[in-house]
Amino acid sequence: MEKAIRQFVFLLVLITALPQVTNAGILSTLGLKSLVPVMTFMQPTPPPGLPSAPCRTYSVYVTHRHIGVPCNDVNYVVNHGGTQISANLDQSVDPSTSDYTYNSFHWKKLATGVITDASGQFTVRMRPSVAATTCASGYILADAIMIVDDLGRKYVIDDTQGNAVVASGSGSWTTETRADDYNGQATFVTKATANGGNFYFDWTFDAANYFTDLDGDGIYDDCDIDDDNDGVLDADEITLGKIANPFTSLEQARANVFKAGRYYFNLSGNKFSTYVNEAGYVLVAVDYGDGTGALATSTKLGLTKATYGRGILNTTTLAALGTVSELRISTNSTSAGGVDVTTSNSTLINRVKANQSLHRGTADNAINENWSGINQAYLRADATSTTSTANDLSNNIIHPSGNGSALTWIPASNYQRVRWGSGEIANDKYMALWVRGNTSGVTQDSDNDGTPNHRDLDSDDDGCSDAFEAGATTDTTTDYQFTATPDANENGLNDNVENGTTGNINYTSTYAHYALNEDIKACLDSDGDNVPDLIDLDDDNDGV
Repeated sequence: MEKAIRQFVFLLVLITALPQVTNAGILSTLGLKSLVPVMTFMQPTPPPGLPSAPCRTYSVYVTHRHIGVPCNDVNYVVNHGGTQISANLDQSVDPSTSDYTYNSFHWKKLATGVITDASGQFTVRMRPSVAATTCASGYILADAIMIVDDLGRKYVIDDTQGNAVVASGSGSWTTETRADDYNGQATFVTKATANGGNFYFDWTFDAANYFTDLDGDGIYDDCDIDDDNDGVLDADEITLGKIANPFTSLEQARANVFKAGRYYFNLSGNKFSTYVNEAGYVLVAVDYGDGTGALATSTKLGLTKATYGRGILNTTTLAALGTVSELRISTNSTSAGGVDVTTSNSTLINRVKANQSLHRGTADNAINENWSGINQAYLRADATSTTSTANDLSNNIIHPSGNGSALTWIPASNYQRVRWGSGEIANDKYMALWVRGNTSGVTQDSDNDGTPNHRDLDSDDDGCSDAFEAGATTDTTTDYQFTATPDANENGLNDNVENGTTGNINYTSTYAHYALNEDIKACLDSDGDNVPDLIDLDDDNDGV
């Protein structure tokens, strides 16, 4: 009886997927003709090279400390996969709290919209301005470079490995190491000379130092939507966060979200769905420029205004968030340059969990000095008075009262302003509050073999490949993999199983039905008649 049920289910799924079915043996058994050519087993081919349109963009920052008299006319050049970026920097002025703060150091922004070139690299070059005359006797300093990607992840290049930088040209470079240097590493120093632009200092960001390429297809896993080339999207190989299998912690969400979108949670009995981005930040409150009145509590949050509107998780859900490692406030508005900042301040984290406002006036100035990120100064701005708005997040999220240069988010008073003096953000732009768990979460590994599903060619270890059990191929070869090419849009998903260049599959997946159940071996064909046992009415060809 159990087998009959399985055969019925398999047949039902097969019929649903008929436009994509490629196994001629199964089709002929069913009295049908093959609808598309049969896929043959393909061995991996050499990588096609890095994507011509990388999925990540980066911002570049520099930190430096005074040594002697710094040059006030330092030229920097960013050579990357796009148009060269070049401008001048006054190193006589230290980076300040109005820029970016990370690891207690202040960083000055040099460039945004940077992408890697075909080799996965980009270079930041510092040199005296060719037209420099005012700093002919000044120093040019190269301490450390920080790269921040579009997910907010940070990569710092200093001299820890001794080969992060290359000094060249006719100038003379020396090193000085001081306790207050970044990571205690060397600061590279040169003496500027008038019209001395022929010597320089390079810092190179190389993606290979930070990302892996598991399947060797030339697409780093960070941008590869199918890390193991099994034809199944990484996001589909994680069944957590679905309505039937919700996340039970923020840590779990951080470890298992590979594609931004709405996911389901059950935190100590508090059930809700909300938006989670690829870096694991979980949306807990969202507002829009035309929002009026206190935020209503909701169990369904999202960033699609027409569908989900504005709202905030209820008090019991906020209290059940568990371990929170970071808060984040962001907006997609460019008003006053926009804002995207984070903090790990425990007092502020506890306030979110207690449904309390983050800034209510002068008494809260100190705890808000720890925000870091884009336009952090708007969050660090000191209040000069005390707000009269109610002390809960639905009414008042942040109000540095009396400061016209501060971010102000007071739903009850209809204020959603990146910077008070710049006015309301546009009606269709959002202001969002996020939380993120720590890194203790474990990525889903159904067979507990130490390899997470999205990197495992046989997630349930039943001897049948994920590619076959998902319906991506009819080849029953163990641990089947597709080749790196064709892949026109270079997203890591073979074009044979991609719907155009959408990043979606072109077949109906049965991964959740068969690839996660070791008791169902969808590829097993005991009598070798090209009909899987699941639908073979006579597994052993004995006539019975």
